[in-house]
Amino acid sequence: MQREALQVDEIQYPEKKFLQHLELNFHYHFQPGHPRDGLSVEIPLSGISQIKAEDLAWLVPGMIREKVTFLIKNLPKNLRGQCGHLQEAVTDFLTDADNEEDFAEAFTKFIRRKTNSKFRLNEKSLKNLPEHLMVNYVIVDENNIPLDEGRDLLLLQKKNKDKVVEVLEEISFGIEQLELECWPNLQIIPDKVEKKINDTIIVGYPALVDRESHVDLFVADDKAEADDLHQEGIKRLIKIQLKEKIKYIKKNPPRFEEFAMLLHTHISPEDLKDNFIDVVFSEIVDSEASNIKSQNAFNSLTINSRKLFSELSQDLSFALVEIAKNYNDYQKVKANKKNLPKSIVEDVSEQLDILLPPYERPLFLFDQLKHIQRYIKAIVIRLEKFSMKEGQDREHMLEINRLRDKWIEKVVEYVEAGEPVPENFIDFQWALQELRVSLFAQELKTSYPISIKRMNKRWIELVD
Repeated sequence: MQREALQVDEIQYPEKKFLQHLELNFHYHFQPGHPRDGLSVEIPLSGISQIKAEDLAWLVPGMIREKVTFLIKNLPKNLRGQCGHLQEAVTDFLTDADNEEDFAEAFTKFIRRKTNSKFRLNEKSLKNLPEHLMVNYVIVDENNIPLDEGRDLLLLQKKNKDKVVEVLEEISFGIEQLELECWPNLQIIPDKVEKKINDTIIVGYPALVDRESHVDLFVADDKAEADDLHQEGIKRLIKIQLKEKIKYIKKNPPRFEEFAMLLHTHISPEDLKDNFIDVVFSEIVDSEASNIKSQNAFNSLTINSRKLFSELSQDLSFALVEIAKNYNDYQKVKANKKNLPKSIVEDVSEQLDILLPPYERPLFLFDQLKHIQRYIKAIVIRLEKFSMKEGQDREHMLEINRLRDKWIEKVVEYVEAGEPVPENFIDFQWALQELRVSLFAQELKTSYPISIKRMNKRWIELVD
């Protein structure tokens, strides 16, 4: 009996878990109010960047039931009632659930199936869990001595980032190269490298890093960070290959005087030139750069960049001339409308921050350039009509702001979580520009059918 009890205990409360190459030691402390109440997981400093909260969201078998009970019990009343008897619902979930699946996704599916609703388990609900139902992460050094701990993994990763970098900098993976102005001395840059030190496998992710005048082949501790660094590094390396062409275009952008003069009250000519080059290169390189890991792929991208650079420079210049003309029209109308309400002026100013250079990813899309002049025309028409349609304008603005504020709230969640903004959210922001045309300047026509009703439906589908 004692042996059977011990086996059950090891199943319910395991001593460790292997996650990828990492061995994570588990410790338990069941004392309400204690800093380590619940499950504590030891993570090697060198591996802290490899862990995501989702990896441990199922806790351990002996604790997951209490977590699920709390979440179902604290559902909104209209959903809680539809789940039936609390412990039966918990048992149903745990019986059917696959703990290899993302916990939040599995719980979301279960509640939707039970309630026929659009429920989604979000970060706010998870943060409302009692502390003992949230993992306590303990960062340890190579001698298993605790360096830091807490229940907010992202915060711990940020606080200890410099320490992790120091660890990697002291290790030679045999791949690092400095001050490169051309492709490094290897055919392929691997996705990851490993080195065993004191029975611990250290994993790193190689990337070309932009140093402005050159690039370095560097090993990062986080794959997502390495991908971002590598993308910028590839862009810099391409710029170095095309430096004479860039020098000429930067000195003589096509039709620069035409649009720079009209835009100078919004952006300085020098900043406009810098942004001009960045926009062209982003369009050429961004979609491919993070995948460029071989010399052959880099050579192909370099050849393609030479071909596209002049063509896209012409396209951008043509668009900026038209945008600048419409911006000039806007300035004239605004100067004549002395008594516009502050709310309207601020709304238009925020809109222009999106429509006018400097253009920056991720919200800027090169394909939208051809529409921006129409969006600015719509602003001009809106201001010209305002005195005759003030009440209607305010109603339209309320609807737009309601959608915009929801959009901002969701985008901020992605940014704060360190996640990229999904493309469909970026598309939604540009759809808001089309909606403004529909509401304030119907005579300009929209690129596709759009209305408040359609946008409400689109938003529901977006956050579903």
